[in-house]
Amino acid sequence: MNDPLSKTLEEIRQVAENSGLHIFFGWLAEHNDSLAVHWNEDNGGDWKGFLGCAKAVSASILYLNWAPFEQFHVDDAVSEIESELTESEGRDDGTKDIKKLLNQIRAFETKVGLTCIIDLAFVSNGVVHIYQETADWFDEFEELLPEDEDDEQEERKPVDKATVNKWALALASDPQYLTSKQREYLLEKLAGQEFPKLPIFDVLRRAETIFQADFRQVAEEKLSDEIRQLREQGLNLNAVALKLGISRDRASGLVSAIPKPKPSR
Repeated sequence: MNDPLSKTLEEIRQVAENSGLHIFFGWLAEHNDSLAVHWNEDNGGDWKGFLGCAKAVSASILYLNWAPFEQFHVDDAVSEIESELTESEGRDDGTKDIKKLLNQIRAFETKVGLTCIIDLAFVSNGVVHIYQETADWFDEFEELLPEDEDDEQEERKPVDKATVNKWALALASDPQYLTSKQREYLLEKLAGQEFPKLPIFDVLRRAETIFQADFRQVAEEKLSDEIRQLREQGLNLNAVALKLGISRDRASGLVSAIPKPKPSR
């Protein structure tokens, strides 16, 4: 499946390394006592201009983080809108529009697993410089979501970093993480009774950072080995993808990455 932001990530990493920027895989949290400026893409251009500024001020660390689109994004939106549909039963006004909105949101299930957001940041002279890029389709998805009245009224509760790191590590190191399309459900199975108390978004985001930095290479090598064994058993790419729970394009990409055995003399 086409994943433009995934390609952008690789380009960012390559350009950063060539520019002498060391990548710190994580997001730089903003604090009330820190001065932060956000990149204006309309005026300054894309991430290339942002990295150009980082180089110009001799920044040494680039904070890089990204997140995939998860099934829970769709499920949570559908759940909230379905509650509105229940409340509007018996009234013709608005019911059709709500059903149409549900169908529009469910259509985004085809995007599950794709990269939806990239965060970049660097610090210079005590000022935090921030750049964010989102997939066009993710912007469209967010525009469909109902506004949360509580967002402006309630401050977010402080996050227990130790708890986030504990469950993020457990999730990222799980053998099913690489191929799972419902990582929130996977986290729920791991956390059990503790799940309702967890800051889900923070755990999922941190888990992706840990996975990319510490587990991705080994996990993909293992998956490639499984694909090779299944292919040797005579399964075609469609059957391999179905058995492993991945897309055919993903299976094809991993197959092409498998080194061909050298011919024996």
